[in-house]
Amino acid sequence: MKELKNIIGLIESGHKEGFEWLFEQYGQKFFGIAVDKWSFSEDEAYDMIYKTFNALNKNVGRYEFESFKHLENFLFKVFLNNLRELYRSKTNFEEKIFIRSFSDLEEDIVENFSQPESEEEAFTINELLEQLLVALDKLSVEEKDLLLLRAQNFSYQEITNYLGIKSDNLKVKHLRAKNKLFKIITDNSEKSNI
Repeated sequence: MKELKNIIGLIESGHKEGFEWLFEQYGQKFFGIAVDKWSFSEDEAYDMIYKTFNALNKNVGRYEFESFKHLENFLFKVFLNNLRELYRSKTNFEEKIFIRSFSDLEEDIVENFSQPESEEEAFTINELLEQLLVALDKLSVEEKDLLLLRAQNFSYQEITNYLGIKSDNLKVKHLRAKNKLFKIITDNSEKSNI
């Protein structure tokens, strides 16, 4: 096992080996907690792990870790705070709006040949779909494929096989593509509200 000072030095300098060590020591534990205990998706779990390690990277110079246990306590506290924040944001978001999946919408149309209940509902659905299509058009082909395959619950390994992207980069690319799509949609909706 490496000495704590060496690990902290690697993390502080942003060296790949420091983050590999962090992931080996804590990645699977954190992933299990997020998925098994908190019922978050794989993507959300990896996002929380990334945020936790990033928080350590940003703050490592401000703390003096006396032991591996002290470092572990710091990481678990940050990770737990990230999980709580995500849980609160998801709960608040789901309470504020009515969420309906595309598959539910398709089933309604196919089974009942029904039209939206009101003009307002039809306008909202069409507007959201239009915003999504415009935003997707601004992404690269690889980003679109990656987002659409993950949205259909393909595993990262399956996507690696389909797209030929190295699996060690895939989760980061997916997170970046999601953030880029969200930013495009947010920026477009802010422009249209002006």
